[in-house]
Amino acid sequence: MDSGGAEGKTLQSPRVLERTHRSGPVRDAELPLTLIMKFLNHKDQQAVTAATRAAVDIRYKDQQVRFYSDLATGTHQLRKQFDPVRQPRDQTRGKPCWQNVDNP
Repeated sequence: MDSGGAEGKTLQSPRVLERTHRSGPVRDAELPLTLIMKFLNHKDQQAVTAATRAAVDIRYKDQQVRFYSDLATGTHQLRKQFDPVRQPRDQTRGKPCWQNVDNP
């Protein structure tokens, strides 16, 4: 990652991502894409966050890249409202669905 800023900082070693995916529909090539990344180690996430805060302009393949550490507060609060639904779902994960209906 090239920071391109006055500091000239770069991450010296590769960071390990546990998972990454694109969010939302495919859009116009001119608009930036939203990528969601989950780092394997919290230390890696902190290193990337610190490097991006120090950088003025970060580019990948001549495209400007921006990093945000978390979801917006409003989005987080909306998702939290679904916790009562997620809890029973998570408890039944991995069981056959007929077992959940016929044999509670």
